[in-house]
Amino acid sequence: MTEGRGRLPLAICDGGPHLFIPWDLVSQWRGADGGLLPDFADTDYGRACFVSGPADLLQVGPGQGLVIAGSPAFTYWVGARNRPGGDLVTPRSWTFDFTNSQIREACGDSVPKRFRDLDLVLLNPSHGCCLFAACDRAPDRVYSTSWVPLARGSYRVFAAEVEWPAGLELQLIRLEVDY
Repeated sequence: MTEGRGRLPLAICDGGPHLFIPWDLVSQWRGADGGLLPDFADTDYGRACFVSGPADLLQVGPGQGLVIAGSPAFTYWVGARNRPGGDLVTPRSWTFDFTNSQIREACGDSVPKRFRDLDLVLLNPSHGCCLFAACDRAPDRVYSTSWVPLARGSYRVFAAEVEWPAGLELQLIRLEVDY
């Protein structure tokens, strides 16, 4: 994967779900803290691991966070150019032979996508969200954390599978303002 100029915000870990939550709620997430092996079922991380489908909302303190389900190595944030919102992009394999430009292009209008409405609405009372591995907790993070500017509001959640470029399979979780 190519870094450098135009680097995208991302979450990274060795497997397990990722979390996208409003800034104001980050300190409420406990990750795998205090959990019991092997499944951490009694923790926030355990709750995130039980999410099925591409994504779902979980209670985090007085609000909700969006869980990107499965065991992705990376989840990227690609902000929309002409509207509030954007895409959470997860490569379906743990390959590293793609660039940030290819990830951005996959989110653009030139690549056909069939989004389905997940019937979820993420409320963002903050001026942004945090993208990180669901096993982590603030302030003692093990993995990369990204702070993502996102306008206050309600965001409807959609999902699509995309193959772009040939051989790179991506899951896109799109957030669009819910009017």
